[in-house]
Amino acid sequence: KSAIGNRCGGELTWHVLLSTFSAYVLGATWLYVGLTQLHPETNPFFWITQDVMGCCVCVVFLSIIKLQSIKVGTILLVALFIYDIFFVFITPLLFNGESVMITVATSGGAPAGDPNFCEKYPRDDDCEGGNPLPMLLTVPRLFDYLGGMSLLGLGDIVIPGLLLSFTARYDEAKRLIHLAESNVVEYEGNFLQRWSSGYFVATTLAYGIGLIMANIAVYVMKMGQPALLYLVPMCLGTVTGLGWKKGELREIWKGPRELEVGARIVTNVNNAIYASQVNRRRRQQQAQRQERMDGEVEIPPVPDANMT
Repeated sequence: KSAIGNRCGGELTWHVLLSTFSAYVLGATWLYVGLTQLHPETNPFFWITQDVMGCCVCVVFLSIIKLQSIKVGTILLVALFIYDIFFVFITPLLFNGESVMITVATSGGAPAGDPNFCEKYPRDDDCEGGNPLPMLLTVPRLFDYLGGMSLLGLGDIVIPGLLLSFTARYDEAKRLIHLAESNVVEYEGNFLQRWSSGYFVATTLAYGIGLIMANIAVYVMKMGQPALLYLVPMCLGTVTGLGWKKGELREIWKGPRELEVGARIVTNVNNAIYASQVNRRRRQQQAQRQERMDGEVEIPPVPDANMT
């Protein structure tokens, strides 16, 4: 193991080097395109790479930050719910009709040119809007002379994602405890039956419905919408409603004991698997050492019976 391998928790192998080199090349290429092209958001490589990097950031965030109860999640979601509404709907009343949130997210806002003029000359300077920041997921709209992009902030993913992650962990912890108490080795029922009885599937569907509602509101109101305005009531309302129906609302509000017990079960299982691997590796090494020792033992020649 090299020094780098030890710091990373493993060996410095060729695929680690290849993946690291590829990541730097991809990031440098994306940055070069963003700095040299006039409107890089029209380049499929640019916005697809940006979306992939944004998804990776969300995955890393949710793998590190975890809720232990919906109390903290509720406070966070409600606070950002108010924050989103203020900066999208209230700031236009304070700054000559300009939404601070939309202006910052698009690096300058929508095109300032006349719509009829821009329909004929979409490349005119007054017909070009700002470039979306790399803290968003972006997908270009088809046949839009405004050069429009459908935008979804990473905060609109990770903040409700904390609640979805909590429900997934809670559902799985209850199933692990059931397995440990019933001494069975596999789940009963199919995949849909196992997951539909918990919180995660319902909350995920609520999140999807909230996104659909936000997109419909954009086309109906002809202006950008704060996604959390629709996502927070849908996701938080679903979790609290199911908790009240199941009689578990007080428990998930304070912090369910099942999460701690489930984490302990997973730790014990992982420790047992690691110990088994270590013992198997030791037995293999001992067997190889014994084979080498047997090969080194010289067997004396057998004397010929015809010799006198």
